[in-house]
Amino acid sequence: MSREKNFLISTIRALGRDLVKKIQEKRFCVIGCGGVGANFAEMLVRSGAERISLIDADKIEEKNLNRIFCFCQKNIDTPKVETLKKKLESINPNINVNTHQWNLKEQDHCIEDKDKRKNTNVISTIREHDYILIAVDNNRDRIQIEKICENNNNYFSVGIGIEKDIVEYHCIWKPKTPKERKEVEGYGSNNGSYAAIVIEATAVGFSMLLHHLKNPDSQSFKKYHKKYINFIPTLLQLDDKNII
Repeated sequence: MSREKNFLISTIRALGRDLVKKIQEKRFCVIGCGGVGANFAEMLVRSGAERISLIDADKIEEKNLNRIFCFCQKNIDTPKVETLKKKLESINPNINVNTHQWNLKEQDHCIEDKDKRKNTNVISTIREHDYILIAVDNNRDRIQIEKICENNNNYFSVGIGIEKDIVEYHCIWKPKTPKERKEVEGYGSNNGSYAAIVIEATAVGFSMLLHHLKNPDSQSFKKYHKKYINFIPTLLQLDDKNII
């Protein structure tokens, strides 16, 4: 193993060489580079991914800094995709990261535009990937992107909903019907959430991806939902009897 790949030694021990090889070979697209998308992209690279596309039109705001670990004060007002690309390349300089500052709202949600030529580039770019994470901040955009992907790709979404005293997240692997899509909201305010919740949701989504990479025909682990009411993260002091 070459020097630049030494960081994968522990990952290979944990996941197995075959699964890491799949991660290295596949093309991934992350749509939405906020709390979930940016952290997910970093997990991909730290697990061996070498071909990633990032789609997001936004610039980094100060409010993003509570949950996106690769962004800091000096990055405010810079494009999310370009700043994230630099971070990913700092982990592995040999990866191929493509960035697109596309606002999918301006594309009429990509597939509703009567002039289909306008959106050909957007649609074809998304569809050329093997696995697509949909991490946009509202349910309507998610549903439209899923329609683009449904006949061409393995796709899944991770979303966090926020209401007063309630935070919940959903991880969904390829919902099949319009009814199922609309029932799985999972997207509330776009004002973010606790870093701990964002990382938990991202980690569950990443585990879901690994499961389906390893077991492409699996009919399990397709939906995960968790809700916190008045959630305050705490650290528990454990004695030897409580350690499992």
